[in-house]
Amino acid sequence: MNASILCLMGLLSAPPVGDAPQTTPHSETQVVTVFRGQSPGFQAPIVIQGDGTTPTFQSGPVLTGPEAFGPPAGGPFLTEPNFGNPAFGGQPLPPSTVIQPSVDPFLPGPPPPGSPLAGNGLVFGGYYFGYEAVIMKPYFSSNEAVVTTQPSGGTMAIRPVDFDWGLEYSTRYTLGYSGGDGFGGRLRYWEFDADADESAVARRGQQLDNFSTNLGRTIIPVSAGPGQRYVAGQNLELNVFDAEGTYHRDNARYAFTASVGARFADLHEDVTFATFTGAGVRTGLSDQNYSFRGAGPTVSLLGRKRLWTTNWAIFASGRFSVLYGESQENVGGQTGAGNQISFRHNSYDRIVPVVDLQSGIEWSHPCECFGGSTFFARTAIESQSWIDAMPTGDLGFLGMSLGAGWAF
Repeated sequence: MNASILCLMGLLSAPPVGDAPQTTPHSETQVVTVFRGQSPGFQAPIVIQGDGTTPTFQSGPVLTGPEAFGPPAGGPFLTEPNFGNPAFGGQPLPPSTVIQPSVDPFLPGPPPPGSPLAGNGLVFGGYYFGYEAVIMKPYFSSNEAVVTTQPSGGTMAIRPVDFDWGLEYSTRYTLGYSGGDGFGGRLRYWEFDADADESAVARRGQQLDNFSTNLGRTIIPVSAGPGQRYVAGQNLELNVFDAEGTYHRDNARYAFTASVGARFADLHEDVTFATFTGAGVRTGLSDQNYSFRGAGPTVSLLGRKRLWTTNWAIFASGRFSVLYGESQENVGGQTGAGNQISFRHNSYDRIVPVVDLQSGIEWSHPCECFGGSTFFARTAIESQSWIDAMPTGDLGFLGMSLGAGWAF
């Protein structure tokens, strides 16, 4: 009987072979933590041993302690060996940490049966949807709202004043699919629509006008003298559509997503200058409407790194697009005598390169809802540069984004 016990202990402490449950040998006579099958509705865990062994892809729940055959914990025959029931004993094993396969929200399930990727990198597939609140401030190469002229020390001091833009709220939506082989596609839509306004009453000896504002714009001159009110307004609207093919690769620590596709952008700017008498009667109006519509290729790359063994990760992405299209200016207004003026000016082809950069932190968590899915939330710093997109030069954005979504 003692020989049988020793033989059985030797079999239990042997290393795994082929598809046998994963074990870790230990100097004490015991069976270490075993990883068994997991419900198909959940993601398989990654197990990282405390002794530094390489993470292995396993498929089941984790027992919380070692198993060993030995004396029973209680009963009428305490001195009799217990050959059929497990009892816990021996030295504790190096701790194991169970983490989810990936913090990446685009990978909600295991590879399909028979997939060549099964067990060779954690690439999963599914649909995903995301919403982002994009809060950014627009920047312009030149964006003067008014030029003030007034006497100063025997000379006339001229000072331009820009439109005072702040952080503006906008929205972006993403809908996509990532296949079990890592290939997929997505659609993105970003809408920005905001206004900036300036208003002032000219003081004694002061003149407010748009005579020399915004080189590159076509305007009708208006001017407000002492006691008159000068009003300037600007509206900026931008609609951006991206349709892309994607490739995704992921493991326990890192992930990247590359994309290539097409972008369409529709940009509108409306600038208005007006002057009023002290009684509120309009004496002058200048309105310029500028638009650019273009399309072209877009490419992007996103990298993500898990923070230790948590559901948090840091990420960074870059995107480059080149848009080819036509820009057009329409100018209208009213002279001081009340004559209406309207004409079209400067309809011409334009090439606009666009650079988008983003970096931030992300949290994701798998759950049982919708038959197995992943919820994710992220925040990031974001910048965009639209080179030579405006009549006055470049257009830029700088701010942050707050987003959340589901992967199914």
